[in-house]
Amino acid sequence: MKKEPFVVFEFNAATVRVCRSVLRGSKRIVTHCFSFPIAVSWKDFSDEIRNHLKSQKLHVSKAVLMLPRDKAVSHLWVFPSNKADEISQMVRLRVLKECFGMDKENLVYDYKIVGTDKEGCAQVVVFLLQRPQIDKYTEVLLEAGIRIEGITLNTAGLFNWAKFLDNSEKKEGQRRVFLLNADDRTFDFQLLAEGKTVFSRSFHLAATDEGQDNLSKEIKLSLELCRRQQKTFSEGNMPADFCVIGSSDKLLGLDIGSWIGNEFTAFDPLDEARSCLDLKSPANGPSISYAAVLGLALLGSYDGVDLTPRQIKRDKELFEKKKSFKRWFLSFAGACIVLFMIFSVSIERKIIRLSGFKKELSLLRGPEKVLGGLLMEHYIEKEVLKDRFIIDVLKRLSEKTPAGISFVSLDLGDEGSVVFSGVAENAEILADFLATLKAERAFKNVRMDFSQLKEGQGGQGVKFRILSARR
Repeated sequence: MKKEPFVVFEFNAATVRVCRSVLRGSKRIVTHCFSFPIAVSWKDFSDEIRNHLKSQKLHVSKAVLMLPRDKAVSHLWVFPSNKADEISQMVRLRVLKECFGMDKENLVYDYKIVGTDKEGCAQVVVFLLQRPQIDKYTEVLLEAGIRIEGITLNTAGLFNWAKFLDNSEKKEGQRRVFLLNADDRTFDFQLLAEGKTVFSRSFHLAATDEGQDNLSKEIKLSLELCRRQQKTFSEGNMPADFCVIGSSDKLLGLDIGSWIGNEFTAFDPLDEARSCLDLKSPANGPSISYAAVLGLALLGSYDGVDLTPRQIKRDKELFEKKKSFKRWFLSFAGACIVLFMIFSVSIERKIIRLSGFKKELSLLRGPEKVLGGLLMEHYIEKEVLKDRFIIDVLKRLSEKTPAGISFVSLDLGDEGSVVFSGVAENAEILADFLATLKAERAFKNVRMDFSQLKEGQGGQGVKFRILSARR
């Protein structure tokens, strides 16, 4: 499950419903659930959406678009295969055949395998709609600054309510649920089987239709069509429950049980899901059904029916790539800034150290000054500031160095070796210096590498090279 907020916009009849859920631990909690009417022209509706989101103190950058069920055509098809890749090809070819002459780029469909018949053929429910039916809704959301995460039908949200029905898990694989989503004057009729929709039908009642006859006829017709399709889905009379969800003034006082010839269960989704609600403000609209939008928000996924056009999927992938690159670039830039600051601090310390060397060097005389100059040269070349104790040792050593010793180089190796090179006035002074090095506790393995007489302007001298190591 994604930890990001999951926001659903449902367009249905003359209202828009918005539901937002977040993941807390392993459970999804709904924080916002509200609706508002489509009371302005479609051209100005994007501003209306922004105003309502602002009034709810809700910032939405991306959302799932849920379309009315009647925007899509559904079919129950049977294919002589049970292999997923073969069924996919068969569905594609059948869709192209059913929509012959239409631009295939404008066709959007999704399918679900709902079962097998007695001959082992796959039974597949297909939802099909045209791209222009989608563009009307996507454009208004994009103008409102909301990126489209995916597109589905309200049917996908109704799937989630099966688990709220009594003993639904105990009868898994044998349960059929007739689901009537009553939503003001719009009614969505579904037959759910094993978490999938086997049959779906939507119908509307006019605002002027105050009687019960048309509603009774529509429900009875939906039941009869559903029962016929159920026989295709499975042999025999499999038990089914009839449930009414949502709310509608049209259902008040109606004897639905006599129409269907069976008892029915009625429940309010907001009441059933109260343990998952943490609403910032109460849901509005007494005759508005939040069943579909609330069910999808609690599910946190629209995979049940995915009718997202390919172009929107490509745009989403491109956006994710740009977002990933932006995160990588910011991380890289941040790391470079940190490294630059560390490097700057290191450079500043080294400059301060070199300035200190220069001041100390200006106060030295004789061999001590020569040693100090060699140490500063060594520091510049190899940055051995961490060997501070060597500097202190050599300062003490320079105080004990005979006047007849002149240093040419001082090499501090990475593995702790220390090499002294220079010229002594005579062999006695060189022997005295060698003894001084051996007596210094900071060194070990002090030995003469070589020594030889050297002719110079000041007379003869002894050139030497002494090897040692730090303790």
